Amino acid sequence: MLTTRIVLVDDHRVLLDALRCMVEPEFQVVGLFEDCRSMLEQVAEIRPEIVVLDIGMPLMDGLSAAEHLKKVVPKARLVFLTANEDPVSYTHLRAHETA
Repeated sequence: MLTTRIVLVDDHRVLLDALRCMVEPEFQVVGLFEDCRSMLEQVAEIRPEIVVLDIGMPLMDGLSAAEHLKKVVPKARLVFLTANEDPVSYTHLRAHETA
């Protein structure tokens, strides 16, 4: 039975492990990454259908990574996570959504 291939990206390992437990077995977790740069290095060969990523991470934020993901895996659906209640972040996210 084929399941949807999903990648999880968050800089907090505890949250990554919790997310994995939540989505399996409904989804096939094909990648766990603690930063966007590592994920972008491997995502082309992993070919996920869904990428769940944190917006606020060191090295590269999730919104910047989304720009690269749209080019590398254009059919992948992106799901963003954040604990930030800053309306500027939401405005930025909406701008990416319409681009």
